[in-house]
Amino acid sequence: MTALSVTGLEKSFGGLRVTAGIDLAVEPGERRLIIGPNGAGKTTLFNLIAGELEPDGGSIALFGEELVRLPARRRAHLGLARTFQIITLFPHNTLLHNVMLSLLGVRRERWNPLAPFARQRELAVRAEEALERVGLRHLALRSLSETSYGERRRVEIAMALVQSPRVLLLDEPFAGLSIDERRDVLKLLTGIPRDVTIVMIEHDMDVALDFAERISVMHFGEIVVEGTRAEVVADPRVAEIYLGALALAEIDAFYGDSHVLHNVSLRLVEGRLLALLGRNGAGKSTCMNVAVGLLRPRRGAVAVFDRPVTGWSPEDIAATGVALVPQGRRIFKSLTVRENLVVAARPPAAGAAHGWDLERVAQAFPRLGERRNQVAGYLSGGEQQMLAIGRALMSNPRVLLMDEPSEGLAPQIVAEVMATIRRLKEEGLSILLVEQNVKLALAVADDVVLLNNGRVAAEGPVAEISARADLHQHLGVY
Repeated sequence: MTALSVTGLEKSFGGLRVTAGIDLAVEPGERRLIIGPNGAGKTTLFNLIAGELEPDGGSIALFGEELVRLPARRRAHLGLARTFQIITLFPHNTLLHNVMLSLLGVRRERWNPLAPFARQRELAVRAEEALERVGLRHLALRSLSETSYGERRRVEIAMALVQSPRVLLLDEPFAGLSIDERRDVLKLLTGIPRDVTIVMIEHDMDVALDFAERISVMHFGEIVVEGTRAEVVADPRVAEIYLGALALAEIDAFYGDSHVLHNVSLRLVEGRLLALLGRNGAGKSTCMNVAVGLLRPRRGAVAVFDRPVTGWSPEDIAATGVALVPQGRRIFKSLTVRENLVVAARPPAAGAAHGWDLERVAQAFPRLGERRNQVAGYLSGGEQQMLAIGRALMSNPRVLLMDEPSEGLAPQIVAEVMATIRRLKEEGLSILLVEQNVKLALAVADDVVLLNNGRVAAEGPVAEISARADLHQHLGVY
């Protein structure tokens, strides 16, 4: 009997058709990966299966039992559990209480308001066992607000596992994790017994492809390719689906008579973060200048979402949805914080997933909200860097270029900036990052290009580049 069966699933929001007759069959014990560009309908599919959304048509069955008419809580009781793309936890509770609350949701005790929660020892024991499975039992009594992002990801997985699911839906479980954290979570998921069927949405192909047995590729609300890893990778339709958000092709660039870039090619895939690394003088910032039109190449081509923009002015390239956070911030020091932001405001470009305005920037960077009327030249270095990022976001870009965002910042501010970069990536923004702090760059990157003396020395997924024996040689670290 099929573990999870979806037939002819339809969902529209107004005139926008999000899922278009999806058919999906997952066998018991299978590890299924669902991939596709941002906006393909992947999370909507999970929301329909889990009961957060009601479909317009079609069927969903869990081990032969129809789910469409059942509320989300009944589906959980039947053995369906999920995690979320954006972490959804109780931030002021301990890790133990978070997991206990998840378990309580599928037990009869939830209807007994007279039973003191803290005295339900059986729930606590089960929750401690779940935390043990994800390697967090030693932090059981710690407040969730005192844990790292990676630890919260594992807490969410523990909350799903404690419900003893038969089918587990994982929505981007590796999003925002460092290399070591990704390895730990992959080991955790690999160790889940085969009586649990796993369906995963993931953008981190390096780990997800190794985990999956079958892959379904979604595009515009449909499953367009399905098969084993070898079959999917070899299908030419997959390469066509993943748009190049930004591409430099065979670029030669000069400053006067100085030949800086030699036949440089790189491709930032939509929704991913590409780290451009290399020692000082390797040509990283020059690549940025070429990409945004500040430096015209002598040879080669530049494209934004497969649209040629070679030779365009910086303002015309910006209008396609490209924004730059320059090295050294370059804010308008005589203007207030608010004026710095307003001067960059631009309506969202076609295809932009989120709208940025003054209110949203203030929410993302509370320090800027508190200092909106302060002259920018009196901000601290960290606050000026946040302002530079906020100013770029006010243009509502689809592609964000960041040149040395951690330069000259205190460790605490660096952590805040990198957390912001992770959030932006999770929202689907395509990011090209130049960063001298290699450890930080590799922790957030999906793909890496190494430059050496103005030439591409190596390129590939972050796991592959991180494992290179000559990595430090290219970076000038001995």
